[in-house]
Amino acid sequence: MSDTEILFTRCGGATASTIAIQQGFLHDEFGDDVTLRSLQESGDAAVRESHFDHSIPSMFREGGNIPPIWARAKGADTVVLAISWVDEFQSIVTRADSDIRTLADLRGKRLAVPLYAGISIDFQRGANFHGLANGLAVAGLTRDDVTFVDVPVERNVYGANGRGSGAAELDALFDGRVDAVFLRQSSGLRLLREHGTALHELVRLTDEPIRSTASTTAPRVR
Repeated sequence: MSDTEILFTRCGGATASTIAIQQGFLHDEFGDDVTLRSLQESGDAAVRESHFDHSIPSMFREGGNIPPIWARAKGADTVVLAISWVDEFQSIVTRADSDIRTLADLRGKRLAVPLYAGISIDFQRGANFHGLANGLAVAGLTRDDVTFVDVPVERNVYGANGRGSGAAELDALFDGRVDAVFLRQSSGLRLLREHGTALHELVRLTDEPIRSTASTTAPRVR
């Protein structure tokens, strides 16, 4: 019987811990005196929320940097073990029938930012703000040159809405509530390909020297 239980959790993106878990590397490393258990297996929503707020002791997490930064700022006893870089897809798009043809045309326009319901740390919102700010900087614009519009997004217990990030923002784009949307990750690339000629890509930040990713840290809670 093990003396210690350690919870682990990881984001849905590319993580080394996914391979380590599947191959049994983590269990081999910790040995029989430690029981490893996935945070997502818990039936307690407050326990699962530790993926974002880092409130559970004896837990380690591999995922984006926004939740641990917020959690640390709020007093969570969490430390960074390593930093990695995920060179993810990032793009700013508008409707193909729009008169917005370049990034400079975004001046005075409405840019979508998601607002997830019932989430303690809205990492998707932070990632979108950063991505849009980077796109504006490419054109010599700032956040003061545009209007940010909240796009409400429903959330399930794991933090996603089941449709992938960017889907709700594209709904707002097509029904005229916003003028431009930031797409990221594999879900964003899939949405860009699905809508094809209905979208016009203003910039692919993946190809620009100025870009960001929310998937850069591997923190743990003591």
